[in-house]
Amino acid sequence: MLEQRGVVVMLDGGVQTDVADLSGLVRNDGENGLLGMAFSPSFALDRTVYLDFVNRIGGGEDEVVSVRLNDD
Repeated sequence: MLEQRGVVVMLDGGVQTDVADLSGLVRNDGENGLLGMAFSPSFALDRTVYLDFVNRIGGGEDEVVSVRLNDD
């Protein structure tokens, strides 16, 4: 689950755990914020996810970053 303020939350058996906090990078006013997340087609091998958010710095442009997850 994604929160507009820039936090990625994992749901496991009804328990919510914050797994990533990008709030320092994300502009989260109005319709801005953490907009989306997608898994790499090879996620099982490369553990890569892509995050789309409105950058807090500058003019508030969309930014897409790739992140490699560790085992936890």
